Amino acid sequence: DRSVVISWDSLGDRLAGTDYFLSRFPDTPTRAAIRDRRTLYLRAYLTGGDSVAVFARGRGQLQSEPRASYERYLTLHGTTTSAAVVRRYLRLLAASNYRRSPAVLRFLQRL
Repeated sequence: DRSVVISWDSLGDRLAGTDYFLSRFPDTPTRAAIRDRRTLYLRAYLTGGDSVAVFARGRGQLQSEPRASYERYLTLHGTTTSAAVVRRYLRLLAASNYRRSPAVLRFLQRL
């Protein structure tokens, strides 16, 4: 297995770092590359990966670790562009009792 595993919080901090960089240096020549990296981090943060699931297998319930990390993210990085997405995602999850619902899947597909 060649996967690299970092904590949810570390991934969230990397995501926030791209948002802070983009807001602080709006005219940087690397803007497109940083924005692409931000998208990659956001998708990984909200959807997980092959070896790290956001939702419990079988039950479709949001795991406690990513949920706690999303809440931490909003506390620490609540003014970032990505925080607006994480906030909407948590509200949608709360409406579905923190389960992977059709509405949640549609939201994730639009990332």
